[in-house]
Amino acid sequence: MDANFDVDDFGRVESGIVPTFADQELSPSSSEIEAELACFKAGQRLEMDGDLFSWWNENIGRLPELSKLARMVHSIPATSVSSERLFSKAGLICANSLRNRLSGQIVRQILIVKANLDALLLAPANELESDDESEEKCDF
Repeated sequence: MDANFDVDDFGRVESGIVPTFADQELSPSSSEIEAELACFKAGQRLEMDGDLFSWWNENIGRLPELSKLARMVHSIPATSVSSERLFSKAGLICANSLRNRLSGQIVRQILIVKANLDALLLAPANELESDDESEEKCDF
């Protein structure tokens, strides 16, 4: 066994005591997000007939994390693969005999969480597949 390895290191990483590289790169601190939200609330609002995308491009330096969120929320998928994948997941959830008593609201919440996990790259890597990759695998 490696002399530099400490059994307790693994436990500290698993419990979140030692921050991992992924934690530092992917998620800003809650205080940064709260500061951005306060800045957004205090800032000038976009007029009803204003260009939403131009406004976010102008404010990307002031609101970087909210700009990422806005880009994700306001984007339109280039293909219908993602929506078809979502319908397929809904069918799998509803068709399962162990889950057939779920209400529509619960199914909707499960699908929202799953879609957002995929979008935020928090899902396991084997489940993530870009639309381009899935189209390349098909022999049309």
